[in-house]
Amino acid sequence: MFKLSKRAIAIRNVITTSVIILIGIMVLVGIWYHFHRMKPVKNRHPTKFITLHGHIDKGLQVKLSAYYQTTNPSCQYYASFAEGALAPRYKEVIVKAQPDHKGDYEVKLPLDAFESGYCRWKVNSIVYYVDVYNKKVDEDTNWIVGFDYKKHKTTTLNPKTIYNCSVEGGVQMACGLPVQNFDPTISSKTKFLRVDFNLDKGKKNG
Repeated sequence: MFKLSKRAIAIRNVITTSVIILIGIMVLVGIWYHFHRMKPVKNRHPTKFITLHGHIDKGLQVKLSAYYQTTNPSCQYYASFAEGALAPRYKEVIVKAQPDHKGDYEVKLPLDAFESGYCRWKVNSIVYYVDVYNKKVDEDTNWIVGFDYKKHKTTTLNPKTIYNCSVEGGVQMACGLPVQNFDPTISSKTKFLRVDFNLDKGKKNG
């Protein structure tokens, strides 16, 4: 029976260890690359915007946010391992609304704040956060409008159409429109949207 010398055994062990280390490094690099390319890359020169404007009642502090999501199924994550439910990854851009002395404001939110990239990032919706007299009303995001890319549910808004987002009794209310059976889903080509934020009379007088 052929018996390896101590030197040959040492060389074999070194080669085996090196191969294991190399495989480990390749696996780690692959994992890093997979998660790295899922991160949204900021678009340094956005060209598409939607302008939100309107009125904010005194006593309200409002932040507006454009929500982005991945549309590539490969960039989803398990929302529930038990059910096998997958959900897209999200990212948001938040801008504080700065009303003037009359309570009027104007905010431009970029619709292409992130490059499409591997995950095909797209703007999903516009939401808002509100504080009343420096007290947060609702921890959750409050949905205003969503964007539809399939172009079979989109609604063209009249520039004079007004969203009314009300805060009543310290409870966040949904934004409503003075139109029956209105589906608040718009095209990404929409340029302007008026959103008013109102504080209920009881809260004002209190």
